[in-house]
Amino acid sequence: MLCDGPGGKCYIARKIAGRRVADYEPETMQVFLALLSECRVMIDVGANTGICALAAAALDPRRQVHAFEPVPHIVH
Repeated sequence: MLCDGPGGKCYIARKIAGRRVADYEPETMQVFLALLSECRVMIDVGANTGICALAAAALDPRRQVHAFEPVPHIVH
């Protein structure tokens, strides 16, 4: 996971710390979760830290989830 800042803390992890995943970008996450309800396979292209992929996998362990991040400096 790419970390930022002098303390090396991840921006997205800081944004959702102590909150529900749905609280991160709530309008986007609300639409994503609604569309996800019938999804058996989810592909997250441009996953960054994978918040959508993690949510998809957590909500249905039977769902196939594939996450890709094509930007090399984000992938560690």
